[in-house]
Amino acid sequence: MWTRSATPIALSLFCLFAAPAWAGDANALAQGFKDEEACNEPYAKTGDAKAFLNCLNALDTGYKGKAAAKQSYIAGVGFNAWSLANYVASGVDKDLFPDITSRAKASKERRLAMQVFDVFRPAQKAEKIDDAQLAKLAGADLTGLKPVLDYYDGLPKK
Repeated sequence: MWTRSATPIALSLFCLFAAPAWAGDANALAQGFKDEEACNEPYAKTGDAKAFLNCLNALDTGYKGKAAAKQSYIAGVGFNAWSLANYVASGVDKDLFPDITSRAKASKERRLAMQVFDVFRPAQKAEKIDDAQLAKLAGADLTGLKPVLDYYDGLPKK
């Protein structure tokens, strides 16, 4: 699911086969957020996107919880991964909100952040996990997080 060339088909299949928990599973969300920490340090140190995506894939395939909670888990993993990827991209781009007219014109770091966002955001919405719940999980302020989420929601899909 976190492959380098995420396709709409793969994302659709993920959404189809991941059994949704009603209104999100807070424990699975928090566990995914926590488990993803193991992927952060290597990516932050090396910038190796392939290794980062492989680590995220390993979390997905290694999930041992209830099937009904998997999408909440993926939302937690993805949110934490996206937060780091966005931070790295913002540093490279020297801009939190660069004007991106197509994905091809975005930096490779921003494309990675967009790719991770494309997995985490649909899982979050399918689980009806509120943006405020994500902000609380990350120890962030929703007023600071919401504009960044809105920015990514509005980026080109191609």
